[in-house]
Amino acid sequence: MSSLAFNKAPTNLRAMAADGDSVPAIPTAPQYGSAAFQWNGFILERHLLPAGTLQTTVMTSHCLAIPRSPVPTPIRWQLNNQRIDGAMSAGKVYFRAAGDELASTWENPLDAVFVSISPDTIGLAHEEAFRGKPALHSNLSGANDFGLAQLVLELDTHIQGSRVGGALFEQSALLACGLRLASLYALSGPATERPTTGTLARHTLARLDDFILSHLTEPLTINAIADAVNMSVYHLCRKFRKTRQVSLWQYVLMCRIAYARRLMQRNPDMPLLDVALACGFDSYTQFFEAFRKFCGMSPRNFGRRVA
Repeated sequence: MSSLAFNKAPTNLRAMAADGDSVPAIPTAPQYGSAAFQWNGFILERHLLPAGTLQTTVMTSHCLAIPRSPVPTPIRWQLNNQRIDGAMSAGKVYFRAAGDELASTWENPLDAVFVSISPDTIGLAHEEAFRGKPALHSNLSGANDFGLAQLVLELDTHIQGSRVGGALFEQSALLACGLRLASLYALSGPATERPTTGTLARHTLARLDDFILSHLTEPLTINAIADAVNMSVYHLCRKFRKTRQVSLWQYVLMCRIAYARRLMQRNPDMPLLDVALACGFDSYTQFFEAFRKFCGMSPRNFGRRVA
C-alpha cells in the first residue's frame, strides 16, 4: 500500500505537514466541490480515494467526513500519537478537530464527502447562541448523528443540483451545521454523557436545534418548539435556561441574528428589510432592536463593515 503524494491534488482542503509546509489535506482531486459557491468559512468536497496512507498532518480548520461507500472501509488512524483501529461506514460522521495531529491508513477505496469549517465560523455562531467560543475534540468512532449527516448530504445534493435550494437554504444549512458541530463535539464531554440534573439531554437539544434552524424563516412560537420535542412549555423553558443560561426565545432571536449576519455577508446588496423578513422577523424595527442588542451595532453599520 503506497503513501499518497500531496502535490498532485488541487483540493481546497489544506493542512500542515510535519515540516510546517502547507499541503493538501486530501491527496486526490475532488469529484466536485463548493469552491464556486463562496461559502464563508465552509468548504465541501467529494473525493474518491484509492487505498493508501496519509502521513501526519495538522489542519487549521475542523473537518468532518461522511462516507458514501456501501461497504465499510477498514482504517487505522494515529490521532495525537494514539492508535485507533476502526472502519468508516456510510452515513456516519467522523470528526477531526482543528489542531489535532492525524495520520491514517485505509485498505479499500473510499468514497466520502468532506467538509472543512473554520473555527472562527463556528465560534461566531456558537458565541451568539451559547455565549462563548467552543473548543472541540476529534471523534473518529463514527457518530450516528443522522441530523448532521443529513444536513451535509443535503448541501452535497444542493451543490450537484446547482443551488436547487437557493441561497436562503444554503445559509440556513451552513449555520445549522456549525451549531450542530459545536453542540456535539464541544470539550465539555462526549455526547453520551449524562446531562446535569434539570438540564436538557444532548439528543433533545439536537432535535430542538434542528427544528428551530429549519423554521427560522417562518413564524415560530414557543408552543410549536415544545411540541416538536414532546415537552410542556414550562418544563422546556425552565430546562433550556438552565442548560444554556439564556431564555429559549432569546436563543431563537440569536439564531435569527446569526442567520442574518451570514445573509448580509453573502449578499451585501440585499435590502435590510428583505434580510429581516427572510430571518423570520415581523418588521424591520424588531430586527433592528434584536440586531443591536446581540451585535452591539446597527444592521446598517454591520453591512458597511462587510461590504
